[in-house]
Amino acid sequence: MVKWVFAVKKPVRHKARLVTGGHKQIFGVDYMDIYAAVARSQTIRILLSYATLHDWEVRQIDYTTAFLNGDLDETIYIKKPEGLNLIGINLKEGEKLKLERSLYGLKQAPRQWKKNIDDMMKEMNYNKSKADNAVYYKKDLIVAVYVDDILVMGKYLNMVISEEKELLNRYKGKSMGDLKHYLGMVWKRDRKTRTSWLDQSQYARKVIKRFGMENSKYNATPVTKMEIEQDEDDKKFEDVNLYQQVVGSLIYLSIGTRPEIGYAISVLSRRMTTPPEKMWKIAKSVLRYLNGTLDYGIQFGGNNNLVGYSDADWGLTKKRDGQEQCICVNSENQYLGKVAYRKWSLHQL
Repeated sequence: MVKWVFAVKKPVRHKARLVTGGHKQIFGVDYMDIYAAVARSQTIRILLSYATLHDWEVRQIDYTTAFLNGDLDETIYIKKPEGLNLIGINLKEGEKLKLERSLYGLKQAPRQWKKNIDDMMKEMNYNKSKADNAVYYKKDLIVAVYVDDILVMGKYLNMVISEEKELLNRYKGKSMGDLKHYLGMVWKRDRKTRTSWLDQSQYARKVIKRFGMENSKYNATPVTKMEIEQDEDDKKFEDVNLYQQVVGSLIYLSIGTRPEIGYAISVLSRRMTTPPEKMWKIAKSVLRYLNGTLDYGIQFGGNNNLVGYSDADWGLTKKRDGQEQCICVNSENQYLGKVAYRKWSLHQL
């Protein structure tokens, strides 16, 4: 099954994309491996902190229709899409088209694009990171890949621009210039003080508005002890899909730049398929907290001291017995890193 998907981009630009129904593919027949080139959010934060402290250049590339560049290992046929006759191609009834390249919607399309990325980076003499296979490096240069969004970091501007041009010569795309927006996050930096700021304020505002909480009262904390320990009744929250959408949006915030809502998200995630009314109230509580802290984020640099944090639960719930400690090392002459120690009971969050 194939169909055309139409969209209008800003500024006014009409876009048409032919996509396939990958949900009808059969594993082992139509596809095998499926995964995409996606750098982890922790990796992105570490790279941005490193660039901040060492005053590296950070630029962004956006590849156009990246998945269409993937070569297929399997033989796949598709039904004729509508409109072929308008460009002079007329197929007889029952005739099909053989795919030579990937299409959006195919389950293996991200995997084939990842193969192309690996081959390209190898040809350009990059090494693949052992910690994150969507990150590549060579002397004074680092490239991080998130599907079709590419970060190019380097010590010298002329070196980064030269590498950027080489990457754009391999596949069709465009340079987005110095990094400012990335995956729903906003990055601002002050190169004189070697500090930068990463937040998801724009995304958080969209989430608040999407779920109708823009006029809600603010909460001082994501969740309170009283809300956690409140007894659950038998009343189930009816709109399970809405609940899952809220929690999914909150998870993306928590793994990006809002780790302080992590505990509340772990509580909400326990009842994704059968949420009671209590859990929906907690979800709205987190949204109220976000509505009052929209501009919160993460700062890199600006502190040369050794800082330690500890969270020993403070008796928030009887179901958990443990603590977390975190040591932050932040120096212009040292690598920015965190060492966390956890010791939980059998009841894991």
